[in-house]
Amino acid sequence: MTINRNTKLSEILSQYPRLKESLPMIHNRFKMIGSPLIKANNLNIADMSRYAEMEESMLIDKLHRSIAKYDRINRSVYSC
Repeated sequence: MTINRNTKLSEILSQYPRLKESLPMIHNRFKMIGSPLIKANNLNIADMSRYAEMEESMLIDKLHRSIAKYDRINRSVYSC
């Protein structure tokens, strides 16, 4: 999946729903993403990086690493 500053969180979570559990490990401010008060469907990477006060490139890198971990876990579960 290609992730850039305009990629919506909802697009990422539609392909990787368990990634939502990893978001607080990327930054503690992302704990609120699951809250009904936060409109996560409308957030894009640029919004998330501003919210967490981190560089977009760092956030994208951390998301790619979490997705890679998610993929490795899925492959090991389904290969058994």
